[in-house]
Amino acid sequence: LQLAVQQMIGIDEDEFERMDESLPPHLAVSQLLTSFAADLPNDLGALVAQGFEAAKTRCGRAPVKTMLSALAVAPAGIDQADLAELAGVSTLDVALFRQALGRALIDSGRSGRVGFGHDLVRQVADTRYVLDRQDVHRALADHYVAAVARDDDVRDEGGAQEQAEPRQRPQVGGAPRADQGPDP
Repeated sequence: LQLAVQQMIGIDEDEFERMDESLPPHLAVSQLLTSFAADLPNDLGALVAQGFEAAKTRCGRAPVKTMLSALAVAPAGIDQADLAELAGVSTLDVALFRQALGRALIDSGRSGRVGFGHDLVRQVADTRYVLDRQDVHRALADHYVAAVARDDDVRDEGGAQEQAEPRQRPQVGGAPRADQGPDP
């Protein structure tokens, strides 16, 4: 129900411009809302997909596809700044994306991560936008490894003294097993 209401909240001025002007305003609005509600899909998955399409119209196809596929494979959510960087957009664009999807996205934990509000939303995103799970995981890993390297460079440029032992960088996916050797 919340997703349907979210869709109806998203009615924009174009729909209101098509209202029947021969009717009194309260009846014209009622007719518009009734017509809009009747056009909503009966299937919950289709309703979620319709919300994704609305987000693509509002925020751009490629960035929305990138953000949805990344969120689909990241059960703990993703930081908004990381989402922006992954999709090649600003954090303002991520905020518009969040607004377009409404309650389908939630704050995931205390760290400012964004995640899906329901597993069905994740499943629809996964089915529609994750073509190759390994590719998405690889893109996320590359992003986080690059972010760690940038953080290290910033610390080094900030006048940090060299340490006697080199700093260990976190490895995405955990430490390799003894029989696997280092990660390539």
